Amino acid sequence: MIYNRILKLLSYYLCKENTKEELLEFRNQFEELYDTYRDELYDEIGQYKYELLDDIYMIFDSYDEEEAIREYDQNCIDEVTLLSRIKIVFEKLTQHDI
Repeated sequence: MIYNRILKLLSYYLCKENTKEELLEFRNQFEELYDTYRDELYDEIGQYKYELLDDIYMIFDSYDEEEAIREYDQNCIDEVTLLSRIKIVFEKLTQHDI
């Protein structure tokens, strides 16, 4: 059930243009679901999908909305890279469901 909520969240934000504020809200919602239901998620979806969700979590962790910070810290990514990387993982998640 939690997994389906996360998939809906991902689908919603990945299929549209997002402002920086929306991306921050996306990150907050994803992290809240993921952090709150880690154990339940693992039991619900197993190791493979859980690790893919963890990849998304780490991608969000790499994102910084401030260009100056991204220029200073080469490990930080911008909005385009954020969405691109999440889409790749999302495709793996949904392909595995088939």
